[in-house]
Order: sequence, then structure tokens, then C-alpha cells
Amino acid sequence: MYPEIQEKLRNELKTVIRNGRLTTLEDKPSLPYARAFILELHRHNHLVPILPRKVYKDTACDKYNIPA
Repeated sequence: MYPEIQEKLRNELKTVIRNGRLTTLEDKPSLPYARAFILELHRHNHLVPILPRKVYKDTACDKYNIPA
């Protein structure tokens, strides 16, 4: 969706990681844009909800009915 961000990430990785090797923890300080991207990704997309959600009354959302 964001080709300019993909290009920045690609360029940073190409500059720091050469010869097709895998990244290591030692590379972390040299990848500030990639670190910021990953942190922002985690901030917006939680894999596990922090707080459980509960519906207190019957709710309709589009074509779905969610019972209380």
C-alpha cells in the first residue's frame, strides 16, 4: 500500500545487510528505520488483544448479529 515506505526499508536493508546474509541482533543499531517500522506495526496491529472485549447488548454490524 505504501511503496515509498517499502523503498526506504529496502534501501536501508540493502545498505546494511550485504551479500545475502541473514540479519542478526548486531545489525539492530544500524537499522533505525526498520526498527521504527516494526514498532509502529506492533502499535497498530495487536496479535493478542490486551483487554478482553464484551458486548453488553445485542448489536448488529453490517450483516452480522452479535449477541450480548
